[in-house]
Amino acid sequence: MRNRDKLVRVAGAAFAAAEGPVSLEGIARDAGVGIGTLYRHFPTREALVEAVYAAE
Repeated sequence: MRNRDKLVRVAGAAFAAAEGPVSLEGIARDAGVGIGTLYRHFPTREALVEAVYAAE
């Protein structure tokens, strides 16, 4: 769960700071995980957005 929590935290910060589209690859990189790990936890962008929203 550590990677999942880290991804949600980093994604929340990225979405809040962004003025445009946010790269999923950038979120994975900033969280210190590979893109495969991001997709393993969140198979779609919508799933990641929902997790960020639920964590607030």
